[in-house]
Amino acid sequence: MPSSSFHGRCAVVVTSRNRLTGLDTVLDVPVELLEPEAAVELLVRVSGRGSDDPSSGALAELARLCGYLPLALRPVGALLADLDAGTLVRV
Repeated sequence: MPSSSFHGRCAVVVTSRNRLTGLDTVLDVPVELLEPEAAVELLVRVSGRGSDDPSSGALAELARLCGYLPLALRPVGALLADLDAGTLVRV
């Protein structure tokens, strides 16, 4: 994360698949892939769906499509909170 010259009043988060070399004020925080079960659990938690939801099979497929990356799974989970189970299964 780039250091702030604003005396701690703001922060910038940059995500990248590649290392950001050449920036001496970067704090590198590697984010590992989640195991498939943990990825589905993250979608369940963020979306507010239960594991017995009819769309649970679709959640596993969405987790796979997100590459089990937490940075992709969180916003997808938030979007799922607004979908009913039938819509999710169709998607």
